[in-house]
Amino acid sequence: MPLRLFQRGPGRTWYVRGDCTVWYDGRPHRRRIYQSTRSADRAKAEGVLRQIEAWHLEASITGRRPALTFAEAVIDYLRRGGSHRFLDAPLDAFGETRIDAIDQIALDSAGHRAYPAAARATLLRQWYTPVIAVLRHAGDERRFRRPRVTGGRRTHFLMPAEAELVIAAAAAGRRPSPWAAPLLTFLFGQGSRLGETLALETRDLHLEHRVAYLRQTKNGRERAVTLTGRAVAALSTLPNLGEPGPVFRRPDGPPYMRRGDRGGQIAAMFRRCVADAGLDPAIFTPHAARHSWATWFYSQTRDVVRLRDEGGWLSGEWQRYVNLSRPSIGAEAAAHGWRFDCEAGAALSAAAEDGR
Repeated sequence: MPLRLFQRGPGRTWYVRGDCTVWYDGRPHRRRIYQSTRSADRAKAEGVLRQIEAWHLEASITGRRPALTFAEAVIDYLRRGGSHRFLDAPLDAFGETRIDAIDQIALDSAGHRAYPAAARATLLRQWYTPVIAVLRHAGDERRFRRPRVTGGRRTHFLMPAEAELVIAAAAAGRRPSPWAAPLLTFLFGQGSRLGETLALETRDLHLEHRVAYLRQTKNGRERAVTLTGRAVAALSTLPNLGEPGPVFRRPDGPPYMRRGDRGGQIAAMFRRCVADAGLDPAIFTPHAARHSWATWFYSQTRDVVRLRDEGGWLSGEWQRYVNLSRPSIGAEAAAHGWRFDCEAGAALSAAAEDGR
């Protein structure tokens, strides 16, 4: 079907729809076009149609491959491990649109049509972030403006007794996994980011010296973390100690994918454990374990240097936890065995070894 114009109603925007054939790699390739002209004026829409035809003719002459459609870019993004969350609305808006035709105006206007009454934070999370993630994955390096969100971020952390319930729920999970409870124990006890934790290799874990070396970090700077006694005891139960590869694995045995992650790879398991503990999964995500560790750590040690270094912060983000911490939180953490001073940690580690 040749390219033609159509409207969805009198006075509405004109769309270009039809098929084009582009020659590259020595053979014809059929391209299905469905694109908004962003104009209700017929003459302007005709001009856009001619531009599309000319672009495909030039591509046939030069052999240049046509740009991916947004839908094609999404398929590749998901195939390579991207999250499908919040992609339905962008697909409805941009499905057959070429990614090089999605500019700032198109991004803004389609976002407000998709979420007409949404707050800026919602637009940022559910529209701009997923669309730009797909474009970046497809190799589009253009810089897009995003809505500015006013107001500070909320820092949600669990009290030590609540964390115990979440870990217990992981140990009694519906899909038994020897890695689930130790993974959560490590996250609560060491404060490392999830991506850093899932990338931890067995060769970089030294239980006898109570140290783990995180090689793949968010800021690219390797660091060592002092293992708590709770972490040492939990890690000593893993079936793959001494074997090459990642320390933590999926319930069925294979390693997790190597990529930065704020919770996506264990999101379902963590949500279930939080719900089983009687807490709100919408508030407490896997990253809340890092917030919890930092709050407990400072409450107990008052050591900002170790907090910053073991948490892997190069910015002043660690200061949020200093403001939240209270001595009683550190005391409760210690009562549950979360001890962050080196001597207490060594004593707990020795006790755990004696009890095995």
